[in-house]
Amino acid sequence: KKQNWKTTKIAEKYFGDSVVGIDLVGDESKYSVALFKKFFEYAKEYRMSIICHASKARESQEVYHTI
Repeated sequence: KKQNWKTTKIAEKYFGDSVVGIDLVGDESKYSVALFKKFFEYAKEYRMSIICHASKARESQEVYHTI
């Protein structure tokens, strides 16, 4: 979680300059996208673009969490 917040804060700092948003990628079979909800909500507050890859390795419920 600490690294996720650090990365999100860096994105916020450079948003509009060299950063346009945040993206979630990784091993979906081990981590649900729901675990990252607060980071996406934070980015949304700053009007950052958000990309989230979902339901490639888990149940279709992941798409629901992503939306």
